[in-house]
Order: sequence, then C-alpha cells, then structure tokens
Amino acid sequence: MDAAAAPKPKRKPAKKRKRKVGRPRAEISLARYRRLCMFQFTDEELAAALNVSKSTIIQLRKEPAFAEAWERGQAEGRVRVKRRGFELMKLNNSAGVQAWREHTRFYLGWTEKRLVELTGQNGGPIQHVDLSKATDEQLAALEALFGPLALAASDDGGDQGGADTAGDRAGA
Repeated sequence: MDAAAAPKPKRKPAKKRKRKVGRPRAEISLARYRRLCMFQFTDEELAAALNVSKSTIIQLRKEPAFAEAWERGQAEGRVRVKRRGFELMKLNNSAGVQAWREHTRFYLGWTEKRLVELTGQNGGPIQHVDLSKATDEQLAALEALFGPLALAASDDGGDQGGADTAGDRAGA
C-alpha cells in the first residue's frame, strides 16, 4: 500500500476556549471605597473616582460589605464636616464659617427654618366665618365696613378680594 493513499488518523478537534466578553471585573478596594464615601460623593462622582460606571456603584452598594462601608463612610464624613465647622469658629474666620454653613445645609440637611404658628384668641384655633350663605345686602354692609381697612393696610397693591368695580376694570 502506498503511504500517500493511507488514511490519516483523525485528530480530535481542539477545544475552543470561551472568550470572556465585556469589561474585566473592576477591582475596588473596600478601604478606598469607604474613604471616598467620606467625601459625600454622588454616585456619578464616586464612579468617576473609581473609574467605573454608575451602575457598578449601584450594584456594589447591594453587597453587604460595601453597603456598610458606604454607610460608615457617609457617617464619618458628616462627623468631619461638623468638626471642621467648630475648628473654623475657633479661628473667627467669617468666610470659612459661611462656607461651612452652606456645606452643612447640603450634607447634613441643616436648615434655618422658623416655626410660625398662628392661633386665635387665648391660644385657640383661628375663627372662620362662612359667608357663602350671606345675602347681597349683608355682604355689601361688610364691604362698606371692612373695605377701607383693607385698602389702608394694602402696601403691596395685591388683590384684597371683594366685588369687581368699574374702576378696577378701567385700570386693568
């Protein structure tokens, strides 16, 4: 038999290795992540600092270790903001204190709200009178009585209510 005509032994096909698709998994240090969380970064800023996408940050936060690191980092950051404010107040640096106050409004949620409570006589509720069932004569009498008071108190020119008069229409 001729060697050229002899059948060649069949080779087993080589196993194809599966290629990994997508980006390689980001290696993010838990300690670095926590340190960055102390700066009160938004998800976008945190993603930029770690060179990953925002969705990666959101997925990381679902892992218990990273969720705890985020909470602790945020808490430590708030403590640092407070501590820095007290340091600035010791220096008598008004510009620094003003900047600190603005940061506390944003990071700590501090606001300067005033509580305004309106009460009626002797601390009771404010009395309301339903005038929807009053007659036209009664309403005209009330307007004659209280209309001049409303006009005298009007510094801003706002609508004081009452009937629409010809003079009001002419000015409009």
